[in-house]
Amino acid sequence: MKLFLTFLSCLCLTSAQSAILTISNNPTLPGQYTDGNVAISAASPGDTLQFTGSTTSYSSINVAKQLTLVGSGWAGPLLPAKFSYCTVSLAGGFSTFQGISFIDYTNVNAANCTFTECTFWSLNYNTDADNTLYKNC
Repeated sequence: MKLFLTFLSCLCLTSAQSAILTISNNPTLPGQYTDGNVAISAASPGDTLQFTGSTTSYSSINVAKQLTLVGSGWAGPLLPAKFSYCTVSLAGGFSTFQGISFIDYTNVNAANCTFTECTFWSLNYNTDADNTLYKNC
């Protein structure tokens, strides 16, 4: 019985779930947040941030922890989730970006990030961005 309780305790401690946070700057499609940086600050490492597509771009964002950012471009031919500027700092390593349109300067300083189905107008990455993967971008 003691072994079972120990196992159950360990299982409960290690089964923390990541959250999904919704961000929308489109008043007709509300989300939990209207500002990407506020949502990033509220997120814990491993969380997913779902950005709603809009005719208005989201402000500049700085990703400094491991997150998954998903835009509407991932779901198909909808309005894209657009970012003015994006910086992925070293602490943002292992982050994932899916279906996002980066319409201005994007600076990647982190290793092991993945960008899938994203569009870039200007991309800068430095030598710290080892093993960063760009798929169908």
